[in-house]
Amino acid sequence: MKEMKANKRFAYTKMVFVMAIFTAMVLLVALAMKNLIDDSSITVSASSDRIKILEEQLKEADAEKKRFEEEKAAIDRDRNKLEQHRSDLEVTLSQLNADMTAILAEIAQLELDIEYKLQDIEQAELDLAEAIRIKDQQYADMKRRIKHAYEQPDFLLLEALLSASSIAEFLNYADYFELLAGYDQMKLNAYRETEKTVDNYRIKLNQDKEQLDISLAQVEEKQAQISDLIEETRKKSRHASSQISEAEQELLAKEAEIKRKNEEQEQLKKDLENERRLQELARQMVWRNLSDVTFADGDRYLLASIIYCEAGGEPYQGKLAVGAVVINRMLSPVFPDTITQVIYQSRQFSPVASGRLALALAEGKATASCYQAADEAMAGMSPVGNVLFFRTPIEGVTGQYIGGHVFY
Repeated sequence: MKEMKANKRFAYTKMVFVMAIFTAMVLLVALAMKNLIDDSSITVSASSDRIKILEEQLKEADAEKKRFEEEKAAIDRDRNKLEQHRSDLEVTLSQLNADMTAILAEIAQLELDIEYKLQDIEQAELDLAEAIRIKDQQYADMKRRIKHAYEQPDFLLLEALLSASSIAEFLNYADYFELLAGYDQMKLNAYRETEKTVDNYRIKLNQDKEQLDISLAQVEEKQAQISDLIEETRKKSRHASSQISEAEQELLAKEAEIKRKNEEQEQLKKDLENERRLQELARQMVWRNLSDVTFADGDRYLLASIIYCEAGGEPYQGKLAVGAVVINRMLSPVFPDTITQVIYQSRQFSPVASGRLALALAEGKATASCYQAADEAMAGMSPVGNVLFFRTPIEGVTGQYIGGHVFY
């Protein structure tokens, strides 16, 4: 009887023990599931923040590209106006050169006309001198004849009477002397008129020459004005060409900026697409436990070195946070499974691309605090939870700030 009661108590105790164990297992599983769900939620939340940042960056890049395109269009319009202005200046310059050619031809003709006029004046001076000489000679001859005739009247009349055969012939001689005196007077008057005509012609020639000199001075003044206009137009044309060259350089610069923005947009689109893919993976997958991870021999040295490169000048908490991000990525379902793969993943850690990490590894730059942070991060310590990203602060990025980094 006693044995049966003892068996019943043992069976009851065993059942209670089994039930307790089962309950504990259920609670552990539930807690594990909760942790997994929480970890997954954290990952999805971090990825969502990253997606928002990338979307904002893509939006800003698109706005900046549009601004560059508008600036390029404005520069292009200005360049077209400058080219039209230069074309107008070239037309003006061509017309001014044609005017200058006509002016030079006019000057050459005026100078030739002046040269001919000077020759005519010189000839007129000679003709006037000759007319004066002939007039004076005629006047002198006439005076001599008159003087001779009146100084010896008796002799002449006597000679005439003696030589005349009749009174009628004598009278004819008297008429002859009178006619001769009239002829001399007529010739003298004619020579005087010739002198006056030649003198008037000389005066007119000089007046014509003065008018030609005035015309030449006016044309030369016009030539100087056109010459100034030509030089001014050439300067404007050269300035317009310089401005066009500058505008073309600005266009090339804007085209380069637009190309860079296009490339940046394409990369942001790829990053956004990848981030969305990672987010979807995070929804479907769970994180690994740190106990399931086996670290390689060089992981501690590599982790301490990347901590040195990224946060060597940061406070210890900043160093530990960087190490925690690396470990979080290794445990997450959307990043590689080893420290080496996480650190050397393309376009993730800038010291890798710049060569600073390689230099730190080669020269053993990591400090004691960097090794301590690496050890604690590899042991599961994290001052920033399960975040997967960090960077220098920029507008639009929210998260936990430690030193000069924001972790999100």
